[in-house]
Amino acid sequence: MSESFVMSHAAIDVSALCVQVHRYGTGNILNLVMVKADEGTMLKVDLPVEFKGEDACPGLKKGITFC
Repeated sequence: MSESFVMSHAAIDVSALCVQVHRYGTGNILNLVMVKADEGTMLKVDLPVEFKGEDACPGLKKGITFC
């Protein structure tokens, strides 16, 4: 899960990217691992993609596949 956050602390605004979420066994959030970078810095991130409803997709039923 990656999301963008803007945090304020002691009158300093910081942009940060959440790169990892640690959870308790119950699913509640225990800890967030954040990365901050200066404005304009390029960050490489891997975003998991989950396709929902593939079984109902007309294109997939006709044999079209994802690359």
